[in-house]
Amino acid sequence: MKSQINLLYNYGKFFFSSYTEEIKKIAKLDFNRAVFLGSGLFNGIAHESHLKLQELTDGKIICKHDSFLGFRHGPKAVIDNKTLIVYLFSNNRYSQQYEIDLVNSVNSGRNGCYKVGVMEKTYTDFR
Repeated sequence: MKSQINLLYNYGKFFFSSYTEEIKKIAKLDFNRAVFLGSGLFNGIAHESHLKLQELTDGKIICKHDSFLGFRHGPKAVIDNKTLIVYLFSNNRYSQQYEIDLVNSVNSGRNGCYKVGVMEKTYTDFR
């Protein structure tokens, strides 16, 4: 258990020390909706992220969370040009294929929304 806590601590420390400027830029974006997507364990993180952002903005930002699979079939209609989409990508390469396919679908059909992806390893197969 302690090794898992240390791993999470190290990931958090790396993330915030490496991406502080990007996080500040995201915080300044003009969005009024946010969608957090994650599958498996990451769906729980997406859920908590949605609740926390909505809470911290006193409901000024309306949030949603879903799995990549669930989002494709209907809920992606909530995306407009003032929506922030946060993709929490799986570490499983096979699952990432489906996740990236959804990102490419969103990218081809929605202009103007903001998109952020978080993954453990760099992958560049996005259109």
